[in-house]
Amino acid sequence: MSSGHATVRPRFNLSGTVWKQAEKERNWLLHRDKIPVNPTGVTSVHREKAATLTHEEALDALARVGEAGGYGIGYLPRPGSAMVAVDIDDAFDADGLFLRPEIAALVEDAGTYVEISPSGTGLRGLIARSDGDEKVNGAEHGGVGLFADGKKFCTVTGHNYNGVCEVKEAATFKDRVLRYREEHGAAKGKAETGADVDTSAQRHQESNRSTWRGIPTRNRAAALTEALQRVPAPETDDEWVRISAAIHSASDTLGEHVAQDIWQNWCDEIGGDQSQNEKRWGSFDSSQQGGVTVATVFSEAEKNGWRSAPHVFSAIGPGDLEALGISPNASGPASGNIFFPASDLHGQAVPARQWLVPDMIPRGTVTLLGGDGGTGKSLLALQLAVAVVLGQNWLERSAASGNAVYLSAEDDRAELHRRLDKITHAAGSSLSALDKLSLCSLAGKDALLATGPDKMGRLNTSPLFRAVQRAALREKPSLIVLDTLADLFPGNENDRAQARQFIGMLRGLAMATDSAVLLLAHPSQHGLSTGAGTSGSTAWNGSVRSRLYLARDTRDGYEPDPDARMLSTKKANYGPVGGEIRIRWDDGVFVPMHSTGGSASAPDAEAERVFLKLLNDYQARGQHVNAKGGSNYAPSTFANDSDAENVPKQAFRRAMQSLLKKGRIVEAEHGSPTRSRKHLALASSNETETSDTGAAGENGLSDTTGEIEPRALSSE
Repeated sequence: MSSGHATVRPRFNLSGTVWKQAEKERNWLLHRDKIPVNPTGVTSVHREKAATLTHEEALDALARVGEAGGYGIGYLPRPGSAMVAVDIDDAFDADGLFLRPEIAALVEDAGTYVEISPSGTGLRGLIARSDGDEKVNGAEHGGVGLFADGKKFCTVTGHNYNGVCEVKEAATFKDRVLRYREEHGAAKGKAETGADVDTSAQRHQESNRSTWRGIPTRNRAAALTEALQRVPAPETDDEWVRISAAIHSASDTLGEHVAQDIWQNWCDEIGGDQSQNEKRWGSFDSSQQGGVTVATVFSEAEKNGWRSAPHVFSAIGPGDLEALGISPNASGPASGNIFFPASDLHGQAVPARQWLVPDMIPRGTVTLLGGDGGTGKSLLALQLAVAVVLGQNWLERSAASGNAVYLSAEDDRAELHRRLDKITHAAGSSLSALDKLSLCSLAGKDALLATGPDKMGRLNTSPLFRAVQRAALREKPSLIVLDTLADLFPGNENDRAQARQFIGMLRGLAMATDSAVLLLAHPSQHGLSTGAGTSGSTAWNGSVRSRLYLARDTRDGYEPDPDARMLSTKKANYGPVGGEIRIRWDDGVFVPMHSTGGSASAPDAEAERVFLKLLNDYQARGQHVNAKGGSNYAPSTFANDSDAENVPKQAFRRAMQSLLKKGRIVEAEHGSPTRSRKHLALASSNETETSDTGAAGENGLSDTTGEIEPRALSSE
């Protein structure tokens, strides 16, 4: 039964009197895939027999069996217990990005603890029990239920959704839940016995979709409202009753209050005596009017030019507007209008640009960090994540503080551990201070954030993407690092449309969480050779708002310091372009060049580069220089050369001694055997090649792969 390794216990950062009381109650249980089991996890048992543990005992049982096999803990809200539970299924939209509008309205300002369900698709709310709760049955309607009578248990994960860390009475939230449940039709999903919803209910759902012309649920109220505007005013009371009954039939789908509001608005439009409207609404019966439905309204409206297609294919809902980064306005969702007059901005304060790192990494969008394998971009990104959670500077640049999420598809847990140990030591901190940094490693595993492309060339979000999105909503990070593009992207990097789609998905994630998404990528061969650092289609560069490039400090084909790097800003829609930061690998971390001690300085490295360039030129012309002195003394000769680039004799002398020690240059002999003389020569014909040691090898920056255990993220 063991997962084979120690299991990290879920974190329950809750406080308050109600939670403390609930922790001590013997209403907790262990479950496997939502089926109650005994504390050893071996045998399925009835919920009453399973719910005999305290919260601490349930966590201990979970730690013994491990979470990998679908195990988790649950709470049975028996009559008299400290808490009752709200269960919300299918809370998120089809893409798993945003709450469905009706669910968002339900949980808004809940005022009590709300968490994400084990599957990541639902929500659970915990509310302090009040008098009369035990009389509420646990039936679920519209995917929403209130568990208070001890007949159903709720799973508890500790994955906080709304940031509230206390269980409170939350009477308004509870009333909304009960009203929502009452307004929706037959129970969704499975009853407690596990029996599937009967086929008659399935047939009803299929018929319902046909009745509504295939219009998605979220757009039906707007579609019916618009259709009624194209229905001619009834000339007789019988015709008025017929249309009214058709509107009333929408109550099962839209809810009683929504349908009645639409009907009342229609009555206001056509005029007439409305003094008895409240009483007459309850009298409408579609069966007595020949089985009329909303399809009756649509048919009448279509005679006057109304069409359902815009509501089926192009209707803009609140979730779409959020994905577009547009705040819904009064006329937007109902009419499909996503525009607003620019004059609305008059008199409003101009919002300040939000940065993670000023002029380099903006928040609310995607920044691409490119670099060849082994240059250290993963290390640099990890340093940034640590700087954010510790509230420190990054490469002597200010960085916004907050939580951070780091997903690696390249480095295993051990490598992350080694790097973080070095980084925190250099930062004067420790690993224990990184509780705001959530790590996920998928080295050697499926790490795709999208699926497809399908036959239409479209990408869809993967379960992993939705898990990242839910973790981001929970953690509310300032930074999300995704390493690396080649492992996360399923399509063709040279396909312009696919590149834009993928970046669009990530930008939606950044907007929804107000975070900076840093996507790491390898440049193409063309990007390497030109120094542009681009990868695949130009759409990658065109779609991101900022692009950084990490490269080796190589000039004239020579890398004077294998540990030196250049971080440059190649694109910045919101800041200056062309900025460069010279950094150097030093004992496991990158530091600005002027901050290093005991290693080759920038001027010395520059002198070595120029020395090798001049020696190569002299050697090509057959002109000898030596290391001993005289008229052909290399430092003196080179210092007087027009191509010396202002390097002085003393610097050339130090460069010569350093290069001899490194074996980059040697003393060779020329002349006859009886009168041979020594001169300096390049060590080999491969003198322009860089060393295989240093940052790319022994200093620990080479790419590694392997297993990484996720801490805060999980796929569905």
